[in-house]
Amino acid sequence: MTINDNLKRFGAYAKALELFDHVVADLTPLMTIPALHRLVSQQFASADSIASNIEEGYGRGSHKEYAQFLIIARGSPKKPVDAMVDSNTGCPPISLPSVSPYVTR
Repeated sequence: MTINDNLKRFGAYAKALELFDHVVADLTPLMTIPALHRLVSQQFASADSIASNIEEGYGRGSHKEYAQFLIIARGSPKKPVDAMVDSNTGCPPISLPSVSPYVTR
C-alpha cells in the first residue's frame, strides 16, 4: 500500500476533499457578484488549504510535524468565514446548504 493510499483512507482528508467540492459548488454562483469575488476566492483557497496541509503534514514523516499540520488544517477555514460574516458587502446573508455541516463557529 502506498503513502497516497493510506492518506486517501484517512477520514479527515476525505472530508477535506469533499468540503472543497461543496465549497466550489455552493460559491461559484456568487462569483457573478463583483463585491464578493475576493471573499469567494478566499473561501476557495481556505477549503483547498485544509487538504493541502493534511497532505504536507503526512508527507513530513514525523508524527510531531504531522500533528502540527493537522492543527493548521483545522484553523484554515476560520479566517475567511469570519471575513464573510463581518464584511459590509450590502449583500443579504447567504445559506450554503452543502457546506453547513462542516462549518462550526
